[in-house]
Amino acid sequence: DTESKKLMRGEDEWKSQGVSASGGGTTINYVLKYVLSEDNYYLGTDITVDRVILITGDATLCLNGNSITGKSYAVDVIGIKENVKFTLTDCKGNGNAYGKITHASDSEGRGISVGSNATFNMYGGSITRNTADKGGGVFVNVYDGKAATFTVSGNVTFGNGKEGSSDNVYLEKDGEKNATITIGEGGLGTSANIGVTASTPSVGLVVATGADENTNYGSIIVSDDDTYKVTRDSSDGTKLGLVL
Repeated sequence: DTESKKLMRGEDEWKSQGVSASGGGTTINYVLKYVLSEDNYYLGTDITVDRVILITGDATLCLNGNSITGKSYAVDVIGIKENVKFTLTDCKGNGNAYGKITHASDSEGRGISVGSNATFNMYGGSITRNTADKGGGVFVNVYDGKAATFTVSGNVTFGNGKEGSSDNVYLEKDGEKNATITIGEGGLGTSANIGVTASTPSVGLVVATGADENTNYGSIIVSDDDTYKVTRDSSDGTKLGLVL
């Protein structure tokens, strides 16, 4: 609504648009959307949205200890358009005080969808209480050999999925190209928790790169698929892969 849109601070106002859905493949199209173009933004308070926030240009959003709650059925909270970069940070908060990307209890949808060849950097905050058929927390796309990049660092946390199951970060595959998680500069904090699912899992499949060889990732990056576990690659300690 108008009041919520004004809580996004930046040189450009947050624009509401109504457009026709079109396209195919992994093109992200939404009939109703809010748009964040290239700029730096921060949240002044908690807000609730009834449609997706579409990132159309290289943008940074600081949650500032506040949360964005989606209140619509089967709609992502944030969609990152192909070929753009979006950085999510939390300049304020600690532990449970971190801001969240979430859905209301009577709503469903992904937290964040990342278009093919787009970059999503997450340096703080939490993505929680989102649900979808796959990729309830973050859906990392691959299309036509071009994988989205998802980089995480700090004490990021996830807690998504329908009752009785976890569905946090979903790594898509197209042809021989698999999406992966990249552990960013500074690494992951000891309270970070990231669940991962591969679209076509197999023993030895790499799900994360950039691991610190001295960090125990046993409780930091875990498999949401009970068939597999995530462990350090035996031939390259900077990679984490799936094992039975």
